[in-house]
Amino acid sequence: MSPASPASVISPIAREHGQVDAHNPSVLKEAGNDAMRARDWKRGMHMFTVAIDMITDSSPPSDAAGWFALDVKSKGVLHVLCSNRSLAHLNLGDTSAATQDAEACCQARPGFAKGHQRLLAALTAADAPLEERREACARGRRACPTSAELSDAQAALDAEAGVGPEEVTGAAEAAALAAQLASTRLIADDPSHGQHAIAAGDLGSALALGAYGEVKDLVEAERYLRIGAEGGDVGAQRNLGMLLLQSERAAEAATYLRLAHGQGDEEAGATLDALRREADGLREQAIFKLRALATNGDARARAMLEQLEAEGKAEGKAEQGTLC
Repeated sequence: MSPASPASVISPIAREHGQVDAHNPSVLKEAGNDAMRARDWKRGMHMFTVAIDMITDSSPPSDAAGWFALDVKSKGVLHVLCSNRSLAHLNLGDTSAATQDAEACCQARPGFAKGHQRLLAALTAADAPLEERREACARGRRACPTSAELSDAQAALDAEAGVGPEEVTGAAEAAALAAQLASTRLIADDPSHGQHAIAAGDLGSALALGAYGEVKDLVEAERYLRIGAEGGDVGAQRNLGMLLLQSERAAEAATYLRLAHGQGDEEAGATLDALRREADGLREQAIFKLRALATNGDARARAMLEQLEAEGKAEGKAEQGTLC
């Protein structure tokens, strides 16, 4: 479900809400937090809305990639605003709006555990089906594996489902995984779904490894990973890069690894560094051999050597031009 436009759920901020810097989302966020601490949920919700509208230009993104990009552009302010407004809506009794904002928060910053906790709280308040809550919690745990709160929530949901700790293995686990993957596939095949790209990335990763009961299928894995990568899912970008490397398509792999690294993925960055070192080593070997041939009078080797050295100088100048 993609978040609805804030304007469709609330009225604009009024003068009685006080004087704040209405041109700075961070200041508005703090004003909203002050209101929330005073238990003035409506004022807090209005402050957060003005800030969110400012960042999104009153046109919320329709997919995870859009939310993620805007969060990066806002330097992480957007996902916190969505999380806080979800809480405000929940306190005002609007569980639908609370759910939408929590989903937006999870899309904007998947690794933010509190966003997944907000989503669970909103779904619980809305009396959402148990399996929907378990699926939301499972996704949160995959994104935030070290979150003790989400781990405790999963245990509580398992208990509610009548699944004891000893039963979350074997056939019970296989059945749960099968149901979860079936749901993931449905979303991955539905371009209109707000979590389409994330689900495609998850499914593609499972297919690439033959994990979670899926049969290994590199062709299908690449297809789904491309959907996720082009939708801005950082995990899909990294895993597609790794898959392309295994297929010896290093240049294309580097493109997706750079995209993932640009979104802060450290593993993608480390892989890029290793590729650069390998490329530099091969380049040095090629230059050494060309110099040996050129010394022995090979005109073609001399020309190639001059070209490589010229390219090296041009790259050096380009790098100097980007320093700040």
